[in-house]
Amino acid sequence: MASPRDALIMRVGSMLRRSGDQRDEVFDVCLDDLVVLESRVPSDAPIHFDAHLESLNEGVVVSGPLTCTWVGRCRRCLGPVTGTLRPTVHEIFVRDPVEGETRPLAGDQLDLEPVVRDAVLLELPLAPLCRPDCVGLDPRWAGLDRLQLDAGND
Repeated sequence: MASPRDALIMRVGSMLRRSGDQRDEVFDVCLDDLVVLESRVPSDAPIHFDAHLESLNEGVVVSGPLTCTWVGRCRRCLGPVTGTLRPTVHEIFVRDPVEGETRPLAGDQLDLEPVVRDAVLLELPLAPLCRPDCVGLDPRWAGLDRLQLDAGND
């Protein structure tokens, strides 16, 4: 079985010889270490990518939607939370990339793994909620809100 990294490396040599050439690719791949605070994509959860590739004079544009499930803990009640991410990728791969603007094209190959990883990580919720009206931990703790503390009076 091919590793996730190998599955996301695309050969685009024939596309680079014909500007305007297009093709579609579909990927289902599992990646490790997709974690942001209390949210994560399980390492056994597939990430689905409907990629559209189009060649330009100097490179290849890759675009399309990703779909994957995520899990986490509610920021208020600490209960389990699940959801679906649907980020969209739109990246340009060129031989001489400009940092922050384009991605590297190595020979006749482009590596989609960093693109997929970045898109998913940027969409993971930083502070998930199990539901918008979650009241949080046990309401009995609300009594602490009425507690007055004397700061600095020893």
